[in-house]
Amino acid sequence: MKQPTGSSRTPIIIAVVIVVVALAGLVAVLASRGGDDSSNGSNGSITYGKVEVTGTPLPEGVGEQDPSIGATVPGISGTDYTGAPVTIAPGKDGPLMIVVMAHWCPHCNREVPLLVDWKKSGKVPKGLRVVGISTAATSAAPNFPPSEWLETLGWDWPVIADDANQTAAIAVGTTAYPFMVFVDANGKVMARTEGELPIATVQQLADAAAATAA
Repeated sequence: MKQPTGSSRTPIIIAVVIVVVALAGLVAVLASRGGDDSSNGSNGSITYGKVEVTGTPLPEGVGEQDPSIGATVPGISGTDYTGAPVTIAPGKDGPLMIVVMAHWCPHCNREVPLLVDWKKSGKVPKGLRVVGISTAATSAAPNFPPSEWLETLGWDWPVIADDANQTAAIAVGTTAYPFMVFVDANGKVMARTEGELPIATVQQLADAAAATAA
C-alpha cells in the first residue's frame, strides 16, 4: 500500500552533517555539539535534547509489509524544550500514538495543525497517549527554533526534543516526516505511516490502538 508523500529524512541527515563539518572549527569556542544549532532559542529553550534508547530500535518500513508490526517499540527517555523529562515507556504508557516531525518540513506544517484541531475537537480517544518527537533541528531552515514553532502551532502534547544525531527518530524507524507510530497497550506496533494523513485515517488508527486497553 503506497503511503502519502512526506519529507525524506535522508536529505536532512546529509544537511546536518554538512552543517556540523562547517562548524567544526568552532569546537574550541562552543561548548556544545552542533555549534549555533545547540544554543538556546530566543525564549531560553534548548535546541537539542539528550536522548537514551532502551530495547531494540525498529527497522525502517511502513504499510502492510511493515516488518515492525507486532514488534515492541523501544523505550525512549529525553526532555522537552524546557528540559523537563519526557519518556516513551511501551507497555507502561498504555496505547500510544507517536508523531515524529521537523520544524522545516512543509508536510509537518500542514499535518500538525490538523492534529491540534483534532485534539480541540475532543475526538482523541480516551486512554490514548500522544507523544511528539521533534527532530532534525537546524537554524539554517525555516521555523527555527522548533520550540517556538510548536508553540505557534499550538502543540501541547508532550514532545521529546531529539538530539543532533536524530536518535529518537531513528529508534522508531522514521523514513519521512511526519512519521506516526500507533502502539497497542502492550507496547507492540500496530501501524506506522509516513507523510500527511487525513484526520479520518488518524482517527481510525488511533481508535484501534486505544481499543487494545479495553
